[in-house]
Amino acid sequence: MKSLIVTSLLLGLTAIVSASIITQNTSATNVTGGSGFFIGQSVTTPGGGPWDNIGFNYVDNNSNPFALGGLYLLTQTYTGLPSGLSNATPGFVASTSTISGGVWTFASGVTLSASTQYFFYMDTAFNGSEILFSYPGTYAGGVASQADNFLPNYSDNRAVDMTFTLAGTQFTAVPEPATASLMLAAIGLAAAFRRRRA
Repeated sequence: MKSLIVTSLLLGLTAIVSASIITQNTSATNVTGGSGFFIGQSVTTPGGGPWDNIGFNYVDNNSNPFALGGLYLLTQTYTGLPSGLSNATPGFVASTSTISGGVWTFASGVTLSASTQYFFYMDTAFNGSEILFSYPGTYAGGVASQADNFLPNYSDNRAVDMTFTLAGTQFTAVPEPATASLMLAAIGLAAAFRRRRA
């Protein structure tokens, strides 16, 4: 009886979570070449959400997740130098240099809202033919950005979209206070009834 009460309480009071892809661009027609590139990509989250446990990655020319150096998450376009990215950058949400399996992972407190545009920017240059992209750009929710040795500040490239995946854990609504109170009252009555029988 005690385990049934505890199980009912836990099921009734916890949020339901599920890990999933929030948005992605899987269309790849080209691979980057050359050296000294810093890459960015804007994305738009779908309806639903909010999401946390955020992971973001590009895709390399072997179709593997790709992440290198630090990644900054902003709520607006950035047109400065990659070295100028910081927590003081306008629109700053979070940054990470934690990479696991080719995926940048953000701290669990970082949350993305539904139907919102976000901007991801690398602070480290990569060299060689490494990251897949689509040309012309096929992702309707954003555009690629780039900085390099010739154009050192980030600028949008509206003709291109990077191949990427944005994933996270979506939370559904927690029961309303009245529902939780009713459940606690029922558990209390069951406990009182049990005590009275003893």
